Amino acid sequence: MKHSQSCLIFMFAIVLMGCVPDFENPLPPPANLKSDDKMVGNWVCDMSTNEKVQLSIFARQSGWMDFVYVHHDDHRPAEVALLEGYVTAVGKNKFLNLRGRELNDQANSNTNRPWMLALYVAGLNSLEIRLFSDSKVKTLIESKELQGSVSKGENTEQIKVTTPSTNLLSLITEKGPGAFIDNDSITHQFKRAKK
Repeated sequence: MKHSQSCLIFMFAIVLMGCVPDFENPLPPPANLKSDDKMVGNWVCDMSTNEKVQLSIFARQSGWMDFVYVHHDDHRPAEVALLEGYVTAVGKNKFLNLRGRELNDQANSNTNRPWMLALYVAGLNSLEIRLFSDSKVKTLIESKELQGSVSKGENTEQIKVTTPSTNLLSLITEKGPGAFIDNDSITHQFKRAKK
C-alpha cells in the first residue's frame, strides 16, 4: 500500500477507534514515566498534492504526551483527532498506549475511553507506528491467552480486550510483539516536517 493510503488509514483508524482492537487496560506505565523526546514535534505523511496529513506530538511534564492528527484535502474541511498517551518499553521494544480525547477534556480525565496499542520506532527524522492487529488479538482471545470478546458489528468485528495491564505486559514479554502485530501489516511512516 502507498504511503499516502497507509497514513490515511491510520488517521481514520484513530478517528473511528473501531478499526483496531479496543483495550480496556493499557500497558502499565513505568515508575519513572518520561515522554520520548525523539517523538516530540511535527510529522507529515506524503500525500497527493491536494492532501496533507500532519501529526503533532507534544510532551507533558508528567511524561504523558498529546497527539494531534490533522487530515486535510482541498475538497472538504480538515478532520482532526486528538489523543493522549504514554510510552511503555518492553525489552528493546517501545509501545504507545493511546486513547482518544475531546478538545476540552482535562488531561487524563477520559478514563472510560478504550486504549489503542502500537509498537513504534522513532528516529531523528522518521517515525514508524504499527497498530496491534485485529486478527492477531482475536486469535489470542480465542486461544484464551487474552481475556476479551469478539462481537460482530454492522461492517466489522469489534474486538475488546479486558486483560489486566500486568498480565498484558507479561504476555508481550513472553511472546514478543510478533504475537500482536502481523508481519505483513501496514507500517505507518511519518517523516519530520520541515521547519
